[in-house]
Amino acid sequence: GGSGTNRIFYINGATVTIKGVTLQNGNSTGSSPSRWGGAIMQNNGGSLWLDAVLLQNNSSTSGGGAVILFNGANHRITNSTFKNNNAEGNGGAINIAGSLFMANTTISGNRSNGFGGGIAIGAGTTTIRNSTITLNRFVFNQNAMGGGIFFENSTLNLGNTIVAGNTVPAPITFRRPDIAIG
Repeated sequence: GGSGTNRIFYINGATVTIKGVTLQNGNSTGSSPSRWGGAIMQNNGGSLWLDAVLLQNNSSTSGGGAVILFNGANHRITNSTFKNNNAEGNGGAINIAGSLFMANTTISGNRSNGFGGGIAIGAGTTTIRNSTITLNRFVFNQNAMGGGIFFENSTLNLGNTIVAGNTVPAPITFRRPDIAIG
């Protein structure tokens, strides 16, 4: 885990798999891009696969309390848990601008001061299967949307997934995207 004073991983254009660990107490601060992704910042292409990872108590002074995915393709999150992460910006647990497949994952108890208390999606295609997104919320921003999931200019495919008990006006908020549920 982190010491509460820095991010745990910065991944720049690489393909990385992280499996069977706990990532906690990461904290991204400073000026952009240092302030993104409390535990993990993936940047400039590549792909990230998290499997059986617990991400908890991470924070970001911008987006992606636990993880920020900038660009890249074929990101995967499986069999993992995101809990009690906090973002001053969008995506209390995860902020995505790329493609992501997520399955058998729980996103719970995360907070955002911006859009997406649990997950904020800004581009690409996100597919979520057999997952639970619950008890996520925004803390401060009265204009915040998507207590569970916020997505804009993207495609979201949900299947066999529970999105419930998140706080703001709507559990899922979207602007100009495509959504498929089934």
